[in-house]
Amino acid sequence: MVTYCDIYEAFCKYAASQKQEDWNRLWFLCEERMAALVKTKARGLAVPLDAMDLMDLIRDSTVLVLRRLKLAPVVTVDYISVTFYDENRHAFTAFCRSAKRWQRMGKAATILNSARHP
Repeated sequence: MVTYCDIYEAFCKYAASQKQEDWNRLWFLCEERMAALVKTKARGLAVPLDAMDLMDLIRDSTVLVLRRLKLAPVVTVDYISVTFYDENRHAFTAFCRSAKRWQRMGKAATILNSARHP
């Protein structure tokens, strides 16, 4: 399992070198760690997520984490841990809002269709 220390080491290596292969390694480690977080959180949901939704959440959360790490003035292991937690929560919140919006739109369409064709 990937630890935040592993991610910190990969980030430091990338920050020093700015090489593509170091960025790829950092991306892979972040994505693997985020996958564990997302899947753990998804287990507690009342309605299970399908595989595509899980992958979207993992990818979106990983992008948000990497963006924050690149923009941070100082990166520590604790900062990485908090960033993963925050961005995982933000991605889940955005996903749930979007899902609820689609549900409301589906209900509205059903109501409109039934009103037109009694």
